Amino acid sequence: MTREPDFRDLVDDGELTPGEEERLRRVHELLLEAGAPPDLPAALAGPREVPRANVVVLPRRRVNGALALAGALAAAAFALGFFVGDRGSGFETWRGPIVMRGSSDALASLRVGPADDGGNSPVLLRVTGLPPLPRGTFYELVLTKGEELGPTCGSFVVEHDGTTEVSMNAPFDLRTWGGWVIVRRARGEPASAPILTT
Repeated sequence: MTREPDFRDLVDDGELTPGEEERLRRVHELLLEAGAPPDLPAALAGPREVPRANVVVLPRRRVNGALALAGALAAAAFALGFFVGDRGSGFETWRGPIVMRGSSDALASLRVGPADDGGNSPVLLRVTGLPPLPRGTFYELVLTKGEELGPTCGSFVVEHDGTTEVSMNAPFDLRTWGGWVIVRRARGEPASAPILTT
């Protein structure tokens, strides 16, 4: 049988003020009255075994396929939104929407109207996700033939990471060009590598 601890055995005389001593004495008496805590159950005495999760790792080709499918679906949704969203704009489409993609999250879609008597084809470009550029730098929509950059259809800037819509003009016979790219250019400098391509 164990002896209950005496309050005087736990504190040194003279260390406490009368108010502190009285408060500690009350706490001591309450602890004695509560008694010893119950024994720890055996189930809690040792470390718990944590169940291990079953992780399924997809083969690399499946991951790449899933990423490619997600990119294609995003581009298709963007093109569909471009087409459906502009039904009331009065823009007559001869060709498009033509989807443009790149290595970043940016996407673009363009529609080409029928050429007028002078050979000018209106172009409606909608781009989303391109970052704003420093002052004096801009984006250009350029025609391509193979790897070769052709004439510029127009330049534009974006003010935010959201969607920007630009009307341009292509005064060229578009049947002789194979594609379109968006490049970044600073005044007096050559174009960057293509950012978005068809």
